[in-house]
Amino acid sequence: MIPDHLMEYVDLVEQKKDPDGILNVIVSLKENMPPEKRGTFLLDLEDELCKVDAMVRVWHTPLGDKNSLRNLRGINLESNYEPEN
Repeated sequence: MIPDHLMEYVDLVEQKKDPDGILNVIVSLKENMPPEKRGTFLLDLEDELCKVDAMVRVWHTPLGDKNSLRNLRGINLESNYEPEN
């Protein structure tokens, strides 16, 4: 599913088709990227996949809260995301 030249950057976590026919592809990055590069990379990945199937949507696994000010204040944000196995 993911082009060979991009497989060195991402792992395929899950792919599932919803009732509307949209194929949701969930990936995780193998290396940390700053938000601006990560966003651009994921959009480029989605563009590549849409050349094969226009109904593909790419999602990144939740990264968690990395805001250092919230962490210093003891504020904790929880995610309800649980990957299906």
